[in-house]
Amino acid sequence: MSQFLDCFSSEQIEEILTMVYNAMDDGAMVAINEVFGDRQSNDIAGLVIEANSLYFTVMANGVSRFYHSDVFIRLVEKIGFKVHRMVEHVGLAHTLLILTK
Repeated sequence: MSQFLDCFSSEQIEEILTMVYNAMDDGAMVAINEVFGDRQSNDIAGLVIEANSLYFTVMANGVSRFYHSDVFIRLVEKIGFKVHRMVEHVGLAHTLLILTK
């Protein structure tokens, strides 16, 4: 999944990822590529991400936002996923989360 989940509220993300989790076999992996404001290479980049998050929340659909990584990780762990690996600075601003069931 790439920059798809940040289009939804945390409740909607939980619903989507719960369906993914339930469809997976034990030990299976899923990769999520997202932008996290707190995982940027410098403070200015983080500020730009936060400003974009505000735009998406206010102008796009009212629920879109760029999440902080700790919020997102708590959400996936609540569902039952384990963070297998986190690859930071993929491209200019992304973090790749590799999760296992």
